[in-house]
This record gives sequence, C-alpha cells and structure tokens, in this order.
Amino acid sequence: MSFTRFIRLPLLLLALGTFVVAQAQQGPRGPRGRLLDTEKLTSALELTEDQVASINDLNTEQEEKMKALRDQGFENQEDRRAANKELMQAYQASLKEILSEDQLKKLRSMRQNQRKKKKGKREGVGSR
Repeated sequence: MSFTRFIRLPLLLLALGTFVVAQAQQGPRGPRGRLLDTEKLTSALELTEDQVASINDLNTEQEEKMKALRDQGFENQEDRRAANKELMQAYQASLKEILSEDQLKKLRSMRQNQRKKKKGKREGVGSR
C-alpha cells in the first residue's frame, strides 16, 4: 500500500510538470490571439502613432464583436464559421484603410512566413 503511494506521487508530479512545460511552450493565449499585435508590428511596419491608435481601437472593437459572436447561439457550425468569416473580412477591410500599400505587403509577407514556420513545426512533430 505505501509502495503504491510512493509511486503515485512522483507520477503525479511528472504529469503536472509536463503539462506546465507544454503550456509554457505554447506561448501566451488570450483574446488577441489572431489580431494584430501592434507592439511587435510598430517597428516592423514602421507604423505612425495615428496608425497604432487606430489599430488598437480596431482590435478592441474586434475583440468585443468576437466575444459577442462566441456568446451567440448558432444552429450549426457552418453558420458560426460564416459569421466569423464575415467578421474577419470586415476587420481586414478596416485594416486596409489604416495601413499603406507597402505596409500591407510587408504584413502579408510576415503572415506567409509565420504560416510556413507553423507548417514546418507541425510537420516536424510527427517525424520523431
């Protein structure tokens, strides 16, 4: 009996430690998951103060709309996806009004690089 207790505690601690490390590697999660991180992009896209303020306002508005969308009841998954897609298209259209053409090109390039990087990580996970 005491032997099983002796084994359970280290196993429990090992499982808990693994969980904590896995969560830390995923990075911070929060309401701004897919929205622009203006702190990182300010220097990368050379944003003006007005653009930073506009993007922050846009992100705040988008977060509120996304929260309302999550709280809304949908009959099926397709309706939810359609509403989410429409919301993101409106966000992208607003973003096009804020950023210059060169900034949009840089942003697209950065996003493509992120996708490639994520895809590479996903492919690398299964090849161990």
